[in-house]
Amino acid sequence: MNPNHYALVIGINDYPEAPSRYRLDGAVNDAKAVTQWLCDPSGGGLDEKNCYTLFVDSSSRQQDDMDTDNDEIEDDVEPYPVRYHVDKELKKIRTLLRKQLKESNQPAERFYFYFSGHGEALRMQNDNVLMCMANWSPDSPNANLSSRLILKEFLERCLPCNEIVVWTDCCRSRTVDVRGGGLDIGCRNSWKEGHVPDLFWANATLHETAAHESLNSTGKSFGYFTKALINGLQSGVQNTGITWDGLRDYLRLHVETLAQKDGFPQRAQSNHTAGSNKKYFGKHAGTAKLVINLNGEGRNLRLLLNASIEKKSWSNASGKLTVEGLELGLYKLIDTDTNASMLIDCSSPIEEEVHEF
Repeated sequence: MNPNHYALVIGINDYPEAPSRYRLDGAVNDAKAVTQWLCDPSGGGLDEKNCYTLFVDSSSRQQDDMDTDNDEIEDDVEPYPVRYHVDKELKKIRTLLRKQLKESNQPAERFYFYFSGHGEALRMQNDNVLMCMANWSPDSPNANLSSRLILKEFLERCLPCNEIVVWTDCCRSRTVDVRGGGLDIGCRNSWKEGHVPDLFWANATLHETAAHESLNSTGKSFGYFTKALINGLQSGVQNTGITWDGLRDYLRLHVETLAQKDGFPQRAQSNHTAGSNKKYFGKHAGTAKLVINLNGEGRNLRLLLNASIEKKSWSNASGKLTVEGLELGLYKLIDTDTNASMLIDCSSPIEEEVHEF
């Protein structure tokens, strides 16, 4: 499990203030698939309470209501989610992570942000995605959230977090006279001045191009991007997980391959800022071996993951301690007699991490 990972997953099929031809079939399926992977112990390993979701299962709607060949507008359907709902969920997450930081002096390890729905693009902003909220329509093109503004003004500044992952499965077609929207919430000061989290980002398609949906073997619609994303994430389950480099390259190749089979031109855009540092997706992202050479004898020790979860304890320990098969993360070794402590970074799989204590 990854108890120090968090997520917000958004999926929007219905745009009731737009003509019904704008309704999507696969966005909520995409969001459900990502949520399932995130909370799967063999996948993302998130605690379910740490995975926040904003989508509505509209599969029970009548087929007549889902006719995409007309221009009717559904006046009796309340748009959901809109910007207010995203603000509300991110505010909850911000409060939770800041409380954790205050109590343990440790930030969250990773935060996932996923969106599936309609999208737009701005000229000359190759890295930006305008994510259309449920109250979007051709007459209300500014009912969107800018991925760039969310990242720079909120996620990086306001969430105590070491890593941020942003996945968007939507079109990036350019619309004239549209503005990118930001959140109404924020923070006066950065949670840690000078801190820049490692970022992994992936967009379903290149700037000013469209993303598409397809049917799977069960007749359900999915986005090509999310289908490739889940396939890539699951490809690492049986070995050592998939690295950030590996998932980036997988998406660049396989989104285009899947779309081309159905005659659609679509290429994913993806990269990360972790450099040569190996980072992984999935529970099976390798393990760490820790060797501790103790100074003194008869010591009582506790080894905590993320400063709160006890993974090992020793009584009257001396000499050399060896712990194998540790899940990746930040550990704290505490001498319970003297309260002396040491932080040990085991965030990457290595053959042996040796420390003196």
